Amino acid sequence: ILGTELFRRIEGRTIRQFVAEEIAGPLGLDFAIGLEPSQDHRCAELVPPPALPVDPSTFTPAQIAAMGNPPLRADLAMSAEWRAADLPSANGHGTARALATIYARLMAPEGGLVSPEGLAAATARQIRHVDLVLGMECDWAAGFLRNSSGVFGPVATTFGHSGWGGSFACGDPENGLTMAYTMNRMDANLRDDARAKALIAAVYSAL
Repeated sequence: ILGTELFRRIEGRTIRQFVAEEIAGPLGLDFAIGLEPSQDHRCAELVPPPALPVDPSTFTPAQIAAMGNPPLRADLAMSAEWRAADLPSANGHGTARALATIYARLMAPEGGLVSPEGLAAATARQIRHVDLVLGMECDWAAGFLRNSSGVFGPVATTFGHSGWGGSFACGDPENGLTMAYTMNRMDANLRDDARAKALIAAVYSAL
């Protein structure tokens, strides 16, 4: 909520409105921040993971703040209130095709969502360190995970993001390739889902 309020004060619209009016609408994408009640019947029911990837009894202060205040529960995302909320950090609803298309339009040399200079700035390293919540080294850009660890395949310049449960989307500018995976059966991992890794490996083996 804080993120979308800051955006609204600067731009005039919420992030939900901006995405609908400037990205999803013009590009004809099946994607939205928050779900309209009329679309609820199209939303897949999540199958929560058997457990959190980290034992709550071993939580660090950062993990308590992120996953224990209140406790992280996958089933909350199936409630009508959650689906309809304007929560851009965690409430995107869409298809894998829509996500892959967004990344393709980010990388478009002309007429894309951002300029090449803007994308270069957004994907430049901000910090590389052990993430205090994930407990693993991450190479973060401005909202994107850089691919220095190979989580998105063999190309170092690939950038993207992973979601809790196994979903991911990424763009490989060297090959002009984008990939996305959305699922409803969640894995416990916050990153490095085995299904996602297998899909990425299969794509690159076919190039």
